[in-house]
Amino acid sequence: AHPGGGRYFPDPQPLFEPFADKPDSAAHLIEMAVGACLMEAQEQEAQMALQDRLLAETAKAMNDLESYVYEMRDALSTRLSAFVAESDKEALVAQLTAMEDWLYEDGMDVDKATYEAKLAELTVKVGPVVERERECDARPVALRALHAAVDKFAAFVASTDEAYAHIDAAEKEKASKEVDAAKAFLADAEAKLGELPKTSD
Repeated sequence: AHPGGGRYFPDPQPLFEPFADKPDSAAHLIEMAVGACLMEAQEQEAQMALQDRLLAETAKAMNDLESYVYEMRDALSTRLSAFVAESDKEALVAQLTAMEDWLYEDGMDVDKATYEAKLAELTVKVGPVVERERECDARPVALRALHAAVDKFAAFVASTDEAYAHIDAAEKEKASKEVDAAKAFLADAEAKLGELPKTSD
């Protein structure tokens, strides 16, 4: 009986609970299916993006190799010609031409790593010639800098300026000998470099 008297009737309970509250309800199953579809779509999108990036990188590696072949073959007949012996030049040009043939035959459908390995292979062979040209171009600047440094010390040794009066005569004599040695070294180096063939390392 109800504490206040009379009969007690419990609150009516729904015959069916809402579908969304049940783990096996239709709404829940639809939600799971949609989530799975979204995840699959995202994975496919990521896979496609990765594939596109790999294709772009592979195409770039192929273009880099192709450009190097064209550039070096042309350079060996022009600006690099003085820095390579004729027999070596012919061999290098032949290797570059063979690489070009490979590119348009077996090399049309290979991976990025293969193109990079082929480029590295050519760089090792042609690199010494390129380095000779670089050193030849840089040499005059380096020699001018050395001459300027020697001239600066020679001016100091010969100076009678009061600013250097505190320097001991023996120290000046030592500096004078070092200047003479530096001048002799430079003269000898320039003479040897002048006799050195441009094709020598």
